[in-house]
Amino acid sequence: MYARVTTYQIDPSRFDEMDELLDELKGKCKSLPGILVYNTVWRKDGQGVSTTIYDCRASAEEAAAMLQAIWDQFSDILIAEPVTELYTRTENMLI
Repeated sequence: MYARVTTYQIDPSRFDEMDELLDELKGKCKSLPGILVYNTVWRKDGQGVSTTIYDCRASAEEAAAMLQAIWDQFSDILIAEPVTELYTRTENMLI
C-alpha cells in the first residue's frame, strides 16, 4: 500500500462551504484509481489532515492529477497551500 498525508488550513468562517464541497466531491474521491481509504479531519481552528491510502504506488501516481483537481476546488476556502507527504508503508490497525 501507499499513502499521501496532506495537512491544510481552512478559513474557519467557511466551514459550511467545506461541508457542501465535501458532499459534492465524495463521488470523485471514490473514483480515484486504487483508492482504499480517504479520510479528512479538521479542528475548530481550521487545521486539518487528509489521508489517502492506495493499493500501490502506481495507483497513487495515476490518481495524483485527479486528487490535485479535488484540492483545487477548495482553493477559495484554504488559508494556505496544502502540504502533502508520501509514505511507502502503511498498516491497517483494525484488521
